[in-house]
Amino acid sequence: MTDTIRGNVLKVIDGGSFDIEVRYVGVNNQRAYRRWERVRLANIDVSNLDALAWLSRRSALAARLSGREVRCFVQERDARQQVVATVAIVNAAMAGEYR
Repeated sequence: MTDTIRGNVLKVIDGGSFDIEVRYVGVNNQRAYRRWERVRLANIDVSNLDALAWLSRRSALAARLSGREVRCFVQERDARQQVVATVAIVNAAMAGEYR
């Protein structure tokens, strides 16, 4: 079973990661989570983007997620201890999953 956390997006870091204030932790979670977590979108790699593409991805992610409540379906923690997850916007019409 996948761990889930939910909360508000505080800050978009780049086109593939953001900070979340964790307000809800799934009752069946296998891992512990801090009050604030850095989340990296699963299957997104922005490390090889040029500056313009990086800014464009960051702006798009910020427009979509800033200040929104999201649910993160945690896959793992990476080497920097960031949460790696697929993300869905909570209670948003046509939100779907963001990958």
